[in-house]
Amino acid sequence: MLAVLWAAPARARDSSVATVIEVDAGALRALRLDRLAAGARIELSLFSRRPIAIYLMDEAAFARLPRVQGTLLTGLVSGRMELRISVPREGDYFVVFDNRANRDRREVTLSIRISTAEKPASSPVVTMIGRG
Repeated sequence: MLAVLWAAPARARDSSVATVIEVDAGALRALRLDRLAAGARIELSLFSRRPIAIYLMDEAAFARLPRVQGTLLTGLVSGRMELRISVPREGDYFVVFDNRANRDRREVTLSIRISTAEKPASSPVVTMIGRG
């Protein structure tokens, strides 16, 4: 498991991170967005040369994996994609990359920006999770 700390300055209301995600054939890979405030806005900028499914989900939906049900967002990334969504309630959320339908590895260039209306109690953390 690879962890990426997402630290925000004490007065900052925005946090961002950029990374490259590699997802093996037949696997799931997820980024955990910890402690998001209700109404936080998530902006995703994605690029993949070959198609891969993406989901944004809360903890309850993540617990149901590998069954995908109750996502906030479902999409297929092929080329460039920009997504914006606000989370309905406080909690942990997951950006999940689903490569189970493909026979070769996928690489996704990802940039995430999170904006909150008020100062969070503590800095959000992003953790990369792999499920094979």
